[in-house]
Amino acid sequence: MANNEIDIYGFIDNVTVEGMTISPQTIKDQLNTMGDVDEVVVNINSNGGDVFSGVAIYNMLRRQDAHITVNIDGLAASIASVIAMAGDTVNMPGNAMLMVHNAWTEIAGDSNAFKKQADSLERINSVVFNSYVDKSPDIDHALLQQYMDDETWFTAKEAKNLGLIDNVTKSSRVAAAATSTMLGGETFMKRYRNEEPQQPQEPKKQGEEITVEDVMDKLEEILAEVKKGNEGEDNKEPKEPKQTEPPQNSFARLFNMQTK
Repeated sequence: MANNEIDIYGFIDNVTVEGMTISPQTIKDQLNTMGDVDEVVVNINSNGGDVFSGVAIYNMLRRQDAHITVNIDGLAASIASVIAMAGDTVNMPGNAMLMVHNAWTEIAGDSNAFKKQADSLERINSVVFNSYVDKSPDIDHALLQQYMDDETWFTAKEAKNLGLIDNVTKSSRVAAAATSTMLGGETFMKRYRNEEPQQPQEPKKQGEEITVEDVMDKLEEILAEVKKGNEGEDNKEPKEPKQTEPPQNSFARLFNMQTK
């Protein structure tokens, strides 16, 4: 990565966790390290995160004297799409997506708490709304609000027609990000949580690219076989218990593998 590039790959939060989340403090540190440069390149592949952390990153980029070039490498969703609007030039390949929606939260409390939170969300929505309008002043305000109400996903061509990006670039491989979207999306996560039955997968033809979802599906099959074998062991003569270390590899932790 060049010394004038920033990668926003993963969840946006107020604390950075290496390889998983990115925070305003990290962006601030990177900008300070760059010093006086003519251009700052921001590469985005994120399904969003904390609104205020994203707004802080957006404002930091907008304050820069340097030309801000944003590349939406795979996905700019939710508050990540707002950060993308900080670009003086926004590039988006034909195989990338941009998603806009209203801010949302989870609360508990009485009717007064809900009314107060609803008012707060409306104010936050106006901040998000204005970020899109700043990028595309001629956009139809009523139409934009409808898009946000409906949670709308845009292709590169659609985003360009709305003025939210500047260039549709050549499609490229999607950069990796440690999010549920990049692990196969909500469809995969529902299967992982056993919320829907798995459908048998047809084998890949020779020459077809193996995706991350293919790998995770295969791991699920292996895990099922391991559990099946363990059930058979339970019917045999009991053995002396032995202590085992918890699995250390990342795939084992992901599936919370237990041998018993």
